[in-house]
Amino acid sequence: MNRLLRRIHYWGTPLIALPLLVVISTGVLLQIKKQWVWVQPAEQKGAAKLSEIKIDASNPQGGMPALDFATLLQRLQECQSVEIKTWDDVQRIDIRPSKGIAKFSVRGGWEVQLDLSDGRILQEAIRRSDWIESMHDGSFFGGDWAKLGVFLPAALVLLVMWGTGLWLFVLPFLVKRRRAIRKNNTVAILVLSTAWYACSNECFSSEGISSEENIATASRPNIVFILADDLGVYELGCYGQTKIKTPNIDRLAREGMRFTQHYSGAPVCAPSRCVLMTGKHLGHAQIRGNKQAKVSFPEFNEGQHPITDDALTIAEVLQRNGYATGAFGKWGLGPVGSSGDPNKQGFDRFFGYNCQSIAHTYYPEYLWDNNLKVRINPEPTPGHKKQPLGDVKAEEWIGQQYAPEVMIEQAQAFMADHRNDPFFLYLPFIEPHVAMHPPLKALENFPLEWDERPYRGGNGYLPHPRPRAAYAAMIEELDRHVGKVLDALDRFGLNENTLVVFTSDNGPTHPGAQDPEFHIGGADPNFFSSTLDLRGYKGSVYEGGIRVPMIARWPNHIPAGSEHDAPSYFADWFPTLCEIAQVQELRDDDSEIFDALDGESLLPVLEGQVRYGDFQRNSPMVWVFPEYTGQVAVRWGDFKLVRRGLATSSPMGWELYDLANDPGEGVNLADAYPQVVEEGKSILTSQSEPNSVFPVRFDGARDEGK
Repeated sequence: MNRLLRRIHYWGTPLIALPLLVVISTGVLLQIKKQWVWVQPAEQKGAAKLSEIKIDASNPQGGMPALDFATLLQRLQECQSVEIKTWDDVQRIDIRPSKGIAKFSVRGGWEVQLDLSDGRILQEAIRRSDWIESMHDGSFFGGDWAKLGVFLPAALVLLVMWGTGLWLFVLPFLVKRRRAIRKNNTVAILVLSTAWYACSNECFSSEGISSEENIATASRPNIVFILADDLGVYELGCYGQTKIKTPNIDRLAREGMRFTQHYSGAPVCAPSRCVLMTGKHLGHAQIRGNKQAKVSFPEFNEGQHPITDDALTIAEVLQRNGYATGAFGKWGLGPVGSSGDPNKQGFDRFFGYNCQSIAHTYYPEYLWDNNLKVRINPEPTPGHKKQPLGDVKAEEWIGQQYAPEVMIEQAQAFMADHRNDPFFLYLPFIEPHVAMHPPLKALENFPLEWDERPYRGGNGYLPHPRPRAAYAAMIEELDRHVGKVLDALDRFGLNENTLVVFTSDNGPTHPGAQDPEFHIGGADPNFFSSTLDLRGYKGSVYEGGIRVPMIARWPNHIPAGSEHDAPSYFADWFPTLCEIAQVQELRDDDSEIFDALDGESLLPVLEGQVRYGDFQRNSPMVWVFPEYTGQVAVRWGDFKLVRRGLATSSPMGWELYDLANDPGEGVNLADAYPQVVEEGKSILTSQSEPNSVFPVRFDGARDEGK
């Protein structure tokens, strides 16, 4: 027995101690970060504690210059790139007296450097994608190691730790001095035990999260929801487009499922997003049109009519069920500071355009980072301008910072920051919504003979010398940004456990009245067969205005390369994502959340449990749209009932179509099947709640219901 114990002591201690050294080294690095990098989270300690930051007395310039914090704040308020009002806008301060600089980090990776000698602004910069890749590519000094603040002092301590380990455990074995082995092992056990006790809280703190919760969190997939803006269903290669190349979106289709009868929530932007976020169709949704906020709330000078505090969004549900939530792109559901502020509707982080009107330009003066204005173009490009005479030059409408690039970089940073947690990433991109001013280099991918004449802005937005090439370039830019998202998922090892959904908020741009050769903004959907044989465009409840592409990929869950004809729409995503995310309320018998939803879970379809052609909806799909003359539509089974002109003095008659045999809605069956028309009218009436902000009439009676 004594011999066995000696052998265990002889060999076991080094085998146990060496791994412990790795853990202790990590703990030491964390402690070094606290001692050598002065970090002050404004949200946790408040501005009053800023003066407690310690300054390195070894600074050859004599320590901190005589700059008080009021002066520092005044200097920060002079920044041109990001708006800083109070210390609460500053996330972190990193003072480096040896270099004579102070770095102030603002939410979203924005950084301002000040000269400590006089407070001058040395640099204003945003975190770039190459920084993100180098810091989060999983290499030794990337990934989680990057968060430890590894720099020269830490590296020296790490070397000393490992040098000590080699001396304690390896050298005595090489010289075969058993007494030294016993002596060193005994000392090592005492040292390691003490160090272990000192570092255990730092190394293994779970912040109150139980192992069961960690297991549950790890098993839930990430969700990336990509929403294109005004993209036609047939403008993608995987849907038959031949003139425009979309390899990244096509990759999604090859690796996932492509839907052929998916519908948006509305024929235009804001209400479509409302249906998506709240899971309620246009008969129940709060937002049913693109009304500007200032009409009802004059205190706001930008943004759309806000959803209320009572609205429950999919982001709120996922957030309270442990998901990190971020939105990067175009919002459109309420101004910053209103009840519709994305931070009040479930998003931890929002970066992009709050207002749809400002999103008409790809080179805006600023974007919103939560409640901060971040200036990206000192000389912004307008979204609307006509040029009746002279040469139209694309370069005259190009600014300094291309907003889609800035937003996608921030989205990549969000994925990097939350790659160890389940996250919901909502990406409402702005392409290919006009105005058309893509990067000049993107135009080179398309033949010059495409464009026989320039667009001069007659149908609104901006002129362009090559409108067809510009429109195609915007879609290819959209595809390139989707590729960046997919590459980030691959790089961070998130591909296998992430659901990616791609769709569009409505159909392509409709015709314009002033220049019949072009649609609004100079687009030409006819040239690209954007809707093929479908009737209507954006702003219409006909198929061309609301039928949209939809692709979903989730490895090992969704069959790769599959296709489905299930009639489905935006209201279905709320229950679908909740089921995929294993939302707790789904298990609660008394939960009323899901009783109020209008959609149905598509998970059985996505997982291949429902064969092509076999999906039967239990609820109708409803559109009650007060704009573009006032329109309503309902689809149940293969029938679709439509009525237009409800906001005019002469509403049109009811139209009934059999979409199984007439997807182009060319044969009105209303006179032949009056009983079916009455059934559809009954559905619309029962499925439409009064909405005084967005009223619609049925048969001459206002929807206030009386």
